[in-house]
Formats: sequence, structure tokens, C-alpha cells
Amino acid sequence: RPPRSTLFPYTTLFRSTFGFPYIPAKRLKGCLRECAIELSDWGVKIDIDDMFGAQTKENKNGNIIIRDAYIQDRQKYIDEIQQYKNTAPVLCHPQNILNTFTYLRTQTSIDYNTGVAKDQSLRTIRVVNKGCVFYANISMNEKYEENLRKCTTILKHIGITDRKSTRLNSSHITIS
Repeated sequence: RPPRSTLFPYTTLFRSTFGFPYIPAKRLKGCLRECAIELSDWGVKIDIDDMFGAQTKENKNGNIIIRDAYIQDRQKYIDEIQQYKNTAPVLCHPQNILNTFTYLRTQTSIDYNTGVAKDQSLRTIRVVNKGCVFYANISMNEKYEENLRKCTTILKHIGITDRKSTRLNSSHITIS
């Protein structure tokens, strides 16, 4: 069975013009690179720069090409939107599409000394519905597959630092 991860927290939601959530290739590749660095720190032999590229004077490109990860059956949904956009424009609106695949969750930070919510800590985040599946095309030489699988086994979080917050909930990474 291919390796899987469990959770992708985001701090900014990326969505297509149709309203579908997606994972940008740059984010996915960067997180996998961080996993490779972590594995390397643990003693696993991985040629990180060869796989993912290096920011040097030569600006070496990596040998793994990762595309954006889109929601499963995206093209089928797009075809349906195109078919019904004139007869049911409200249903086909990007915000309604986004609401179909995500929901809003509110959370706050608690001061553990007082047990009271910290001032100005209330946050609303958009979370991708549990069970949503995303696919990304990956092009690479077979020699990188084993190490990329190792990277996916430890990939648990994808995120950026921003005040807005969004989360992909219970998504999985598999290589096939």
C-alpha cells in the first residue's frame, strides 16, 4: 500500500476560478523538499538538490516535476458547471462551489494560566471537507521514486505564514 499522510493545514486557501480548492505545485514540492531535508538529518541518504533543485548561482532545476494538485473528478465538475452555468448560475457560482468542498471553522487561543481566551485570538479558517482527494501529476526518473515515497510518509503539514487561515483536512498523498 502506498504511503499516506493525514493532514494538510493551510493558512491561505488556494482556489481555481471555478471555486475548487487546490494545492499549488510550488507549495507541494517545497514541503516534500523539507521532508527530504528532515530525512537527510535523520541519516537517510537523499540527493536533495538533484531531486528538488538548488538555489545556487546556476539556479539548478530539480529532476522531479510536480504539477498543481486538483480535486478528484475536477474535469467532470467543470463540465457540469459549463453545462448548467446559464440555467443555474447561482449553483455554479465559484463561492458556492467552494462551499461545497469546504467549510468554515472558528477557533481561539486559550491562556493556559487563566483558562480564558486570549484577546484578539479568534480565528476563522476554511477547512476542506474530510474525504476530498487531490491529484497531482509528477514527472520523474524511476530512481527518485523510493526517496519520494519516503518523503510522502513523513509529510503531515503544508502551510504558509499569513493571518488568514485555511486547512485541508484528512487529505492523503500517494504515489502510483
